Amino acid sequence: MDGIAPDNLDEEIPQQMLDEFLGDVAERLDLIERSLPTQDSDSKSAEDSIHLARREANTIRGSASAFGFPTISLIAHRMEDYLQSISELSGQHVDATLDFIDRIRGIISKGEDPGEDAVRETVRALPYNAEFVPSDIVLRDVEVLLVAPSKTISQMATDQLAACGYRVTTARTPWEAFELAALIRPDMIITSAVMNPLGTADLARAFAAMSVTRDIPLGVLTSYAADHRTFRDLPRGAWIIRLTEEFSDDLAAMISDFETGPAGAAKA
Repeated sequence: MDGIAPDNLDEEIPQQMLDEFLGDVAERLDLIERSLPTQDSDSKSAEDSIHLARREANTIRGSASAFGFPTISLIAHRMEDYLQSISELSGQHVDATLDFIDRIRGIISKGEDPGEDAVRETVRALPYNAEFVPSDIVLRDVEVLLVAPSKTISQMATDQLAACGYRVTTARTPWEAFELAALIRPDMIITSAVMNPLGTADLARAFAAMSVTRDIPLGVLTSYAADHRTFRDLPRGAWIIRLTEEFSDDLAAMISDFETGPAGAAKA
């Protein structure tokens, strides 16, 4: 019988799907690059470019994870975060977007993920939006995983952390947070107290129980007072960051403890 032998069929189909995935990613990267504004572009075109780039980065992130390319997924994730943090796509932001694109292209050209050992180094070398960082702040090699479903809370915390020169990767769901934490191995984790369907302390306890994250400083964002009964089950040493007028002080206390040791502020 002519054609592919049955024994080879299972091998051919995954490779064909892989080739289609890599080709699809390449096409999406080309689409983003073609859409990038030039000096002659009007403001509407630049705004459309941001929306298109965000959409394509989100699609690449999801498909890369499904096809076993966690590094591409992380780069696309950070690209999406970067584009979310800017108001216009011009100048340095175009250069940064091209950097994200080139890094993904470098991986798909080889046809395989560089592996978990390269993820941490790769993520920390990615472009970071320092647009709102004071000129006297130096970007530092500190990676923070911020877990918050609310974009408003996420942006508020990101701005504060950026002012310290910290790099931030955001997660919107507990499951995304677990994957990112295991791959990135962040220096600090800050999570919202409300992360449905998990309970208030469930996510914090999960991080404290995982070998890859149990020694990482953990902060919990909440609108409750630090002595609220809800936090009795938090792991020992977790920082409580109140989403009130004390927000900046609580976050500053955690950062001070992270950098110099116990600062005397309230912990769980």
